Amino acid sequence: MSGPYILLLYVQRMVFGRKFEHLGNLGISSLAAFLEEKGFKARAFTGITTDAADVFSDEFQKGPILAAGFYCDYDNQSAVEEMSRYFKKRYGVKIVVGGPHAINLGEDFIKNSKCDYIIRGDGEYPLLELLEY
Repeated sequence: MSGPYILLLYVQRMVFGRKFEHLGNLGISSLAAFLEEKGFKARAFTGITTDAADVFSDEFQKGPILAAGFYCDYDNQSAVEEMSRYFKKRYGVKIVVGGPHAINLGEDFIKNSKCDYIIRGDGEYPLLELLEY
């Protein structure tokens, strides 16, 4: 795909065993496939925060990234908040946060993370609408 590039991330801080990396994340993988069908270039990354920062940097050097999308759950909320703020400041990309914990994210999270959007519920069509503007 040669359309606008969206990088979707499921990040965790370093944990013993790192089992989440082996499982991947079906939600962001499905969302990436959906976006590809709609003409975007979309990739999904699952891993620890430091690896995600390196992957994002490498991908950004290859060409502009329109947006970073984060899967947020109870276990990684602080990591998502920190990485969202970092990517926004360093790369100036749009930041979208979704996932099962998104329904509980409020004003403090938005201020601290500097994210542009929080998607609650199924994200396919709301994300597509946000990215088209």
